[in-house]
Amino acid sequence: MILMARAPKYNEAPLGSGSMFDSIAGQYDIVNRFLSLGMDMSWRKILLQELQLQPGDRVLDLATGTADVAILEGEALRAMAEAAASSGSKGAGKQKKGMVVGIDPSANMLAHGRDKVAAKGLDGIVKLQLGDAQALKELSNRSFDKISMSFGIRNVPDRAKALREIHRVAAPGATVAIMDLHAPTTGIFAPLGRAAVKFLPTVLGLLSGAPDQYGHLERSIFAFPEPDAWQDAMRDAGLPVYRAVPLCLGCVWLYLAHPAKK
Repeated sequence: MILMARAPKYNEAPLGSGSMFDSIAGQYDIVNRFLSLGMDMSWRKILLQELQLQPGDRVLDLATGTADVAILEGEALRAMAEAAASSGSKGAGKQKKGMVVGIDPSANMLAHGRDKVAAKGLDGIVKLQLGDAQALKELSNRSFDKISMSFGIRNVPDRAKALREIHRVAAPGATVAIMDLHAPTTGIFAPLGRAAVKFLPTVLGLLSGAPDQYGHLERSIFAFPEPDAWQDAMRDAGLPVYRAVPLCLGCVWLYLAHPAKK
């Protein structure tokens, strides 16, 4: 329970690291619902819609955490495969179901994710593995049709390196969807959005007994580049953004890109 949780002290887990998320994995899903006022799953579903998955797609979900997005992707691929099979269309029996590979640096987050994947009966489609977005050494060049990363790029120490790795493993014509939090600076509701970014993590840190971890959330959001600067960073890594979608008063942005030719 949130009110009873005790998190490691500041110096026990580097903030933003896999070990930090290991320490809060048990309450992570509840925290997401609280911090987003229940809206985070709707944002993830928007990301899924914008990916425009196709039957048989090879999908990579980075910073998969407890696998919320990977599960949505796996369910969509399974539904498409089942629809093709039930239609009796030519070649439907040979059609691949597609696959989702979810990667995260936190073993405990992945353990919770695997339980959720199994509960959904998606073991044959969604595979979760320990890894780092900065060094996707086990993944081949040009191997994924769709790549997603939600609420994770802020925590990567070398974001440019992670973006270059995404570009490396993206197949020609792939779609890349990166979603993360920002402290809004423009618009009439920007002050309200910035106040929420400061207030909600502080309150949750006090309630959960993990003020350092949730204090890190606030600091990382304010330190994250503004949308224009972030799009520049993606372009420089070979991921030019063709659409940027602001959500929740500009506190959340979804960036959609196709990899530049290699």
